[in-house]
Amino acid sequence: MKRSKKKLHYGRDSLLYGLSFLLLLEWLMPLPMMTDTGHIFGFLLATALFFVISFLQVPLLASFLMRSFVILGGLYLLFPSGGVSPFEWGPLFVSDVMTNMARIFSGDWQNLSDVFRSFLFFILLSIMSFLLFYWTIYLRKIFFFLFFTVVYVTVIDTFTLYDATFAIVRIFIIGFLLVGLLTMYRTLESYHFSKVPRYLAARISLVIAGALLIIGVAGLGAPKPGPQWEDPVPFIQAAVTGEELQAGVQRIGYGDNDEQLGGGFVHDDTPVFLASVERGMYWRGETKDFYSGSGWENNTPESLAESPNMVESDSTPAADRELKEARVQMSGQTRFPHLFYPGELFSTTINENNVNSISIDDFTAKAEIRSGDGPLSLEEYSFDYVEASYNIEELRAINGADPAEIVEYYTQLPDSLPERVRDLAEEVTEEEDNRYDQAKAIEEHFAGAEFTYETEDVAVPEAGQDYVDQFLFETQSGYCDNFSTSMVVMLRSMDIPARWVKGFTSGTLVDSTDDLNVYSIDNSNAHSWVEVYFPGEGWVAFEPTKGFNNTYEFEEDPDFEPDPLDTPDPDMDTEEEPEEPSAPEEEEEQEEQASPAFNQTDGTSYVGVWILVGTVIVTAGIIFFFRRTILSSLMLLYYIKKHDDHEYERAYERLLWLLKLNGYPRKSTETLGEYAGRIDSQLQANDMMSLTKEYERTLYGGESVSKEAWNEHKRGWERIVRKIKP
Repeated sequence: MKRSKKKLHYGRDSLLYGLSFLLLLEWLMPLPMMTDTGHIFGFLLATALFFVISFLQVPLLASFLMRSFVILGGLYLLFPSGGVSPFEWGPLFVSDVMTNMARIFSGDWQNLSDVFRSFLFFILLSIMSFLLFYWTIYLRKIFFFLFFTVVYVTVIDTFTLYDATFAIVRIFIIGFLLVGLLTMYRTLESYHFSKVPRYLAARISLVIAGALLIIGVAGLGAPKPGPQWEDPVPFIQAAVTGEELQAGVQRIGYGDNDEQLGGGFVHDDTPVFLASVERGMYWRGETKDFYSGSGWENNTPESLAESPNMVESDSTPAADRELKEARVQMSGQTRFPHLFYPGELFSTTINENNVNSISIDDFTAKAEIRSGDGPLSLEEYSFDYVEASYNIEELRAINGADPAEIVEYYTQLPDSLPERVRDLAEEVTEEEDNRYDQAKAIEEHFAGAEFTYETEDVAVPEAGQDYVDQFLFETQSGYCDNFSTSMVVMLRSMDIPARWVKGFTSGTLVDSTDDLNVYSIDNSNAHSWVEVYFPGEGWVAFEPTKGFNNTYEFEEDPDFEPDPLDTPDPDMDTEEEPEEPSAPEEEEEQEEQASPAFNQTDGTSYVGVWILVGTVIVTAGIIFFFRRTILSSLMLLYYIKKHDDHEYERAYERLLWLLKLNGYPRKSTETLGEYAGRIDSQLQANDMMSLTKEYERTLYGGESVSKEAWNEHKRGWERIVRKIKP
């Protein structure tokens, strides 16, 4: 790949490079439909800046610094971490990179942080800006990038909610225009035309655009057959697996019967409802309490009452709990006899005249709309809710007793549960001394490399075999039901109240209004997770399933001091937990447990981080100061093995570039022969003139260099490279 600085024709080259930029944008536009990315504008702006840096062909070190500034600046704006200063943010970011690199080397790809994923994506965009510059400006070829752009957009259009109707039209117009112009300029430059006719690019562009317009109009007006495949997903699945959907294999979705878990399922992207909400959240349907060894049932008494969170609509929550609005619209004929809601339900608006009451079961958390004697299935409803957020230090400090009712229903386990499940739970949490860290330890246990997320080849327990025991010690492969059920059982084996929650994940962003985002919740978004009970705080959500992220907010407060009401009674025996001796251990444990990135804003030491930063800077400095020697060595290694006669012209042009880089530039008034004579004089050699005569013969005479001649000249070329001194 050539890295020499090419003399640009700013008019035509900026047009060509700008068209390639528009093609790359087509790769970015579907991102909100496929990922949780909510800052597409930031990536678009960064990409534009990368293209400007590449087009200006700034020196290598300046380019590296400018690109680094764009990447770090973009990450700081997207992930400000509570408004910390850039000086504090830098070490947090480096610490996050180190943590995620360790996860990569351990195979824990599913748990890479959003910051690190965005960092890698910025780097990819930077690389793409350079590659497109090279393909467009140097090679004058873009067909393969255009081809893969078409493939990418059509696949995204087929398998996601992204509508590529206009995108594919844009791609063909931009792509064929770019291919036509590049082909023209490549042809002209191959004949070494010294002067290109004026306005040639504009005239060719008009011809190509006119041809595309005629073809497009003809294509729109021509009769077109209907779709040949009813649904490409089952077709592709059958082509890959060689079999149709078999009996006994589940189709994913929200169901009522969870008594027998296990077995694989096929994805079903049928929409369930559209949710208009501020940000993507988990949607709770209900919880279940009784684990039978093979699945979940409800064993709690019906306790339908107006929830403590359900108040009159004109009331307001506590000052530190902001009301948020949500709207739900069911899709098609799908109906449920209960609501789906994130956080804590506060007030509900129902557009039905026959609604008598709205209630939440105190045990199952199922919210129902009552009309007459039973629940009402609604097509549309809206409500206000309070988004749950938790202070980690407060959770760690909670040590009150659990209510008897909570203990009775949410620490239940079957007598047949194998003892090794309890042993594993104790082993995983043996270093933790509070409920929060014990729950986190179990949650993080499932992020290990030994566990895999699998939806198709999932085992079904045999008769008498425990569902959790099979997953933990035999298969270690499954989906959300396996992970969430196993975490609940492990917690209960330690007498920690926990319950199984079922509902939907946040879904796919499909639209945005002024104040709300619209998400499509499909059958494939059906999900289960875990809630742990904390006295005085209530139920707190945890997400053990590998590859999924908890949508609830957890914050650390290094200045937190436990409330006296939460501390043990001073009359109790304090010898078991002496306050002073345990302080260093708690402080050390807190440092270990804290999230490595964007949560530590205290005076934590960053010596290791700065050592790594210093090493990177020193290495970059060494590479920069010895770049000429390094480039010369790499050039020798590359061309010394080349025996193709077509390499001569490129090798000579590389030599001119290397001479200029090392302080031997060609003057504007010099011919190639005069320049070669001066170089031979300065280097005390006679190889440059011989190389130049052969180059001029091939350039102006139209003759090619034979392999024997190239091998002979190659030795002279090598001698010149070795004699060059910066």
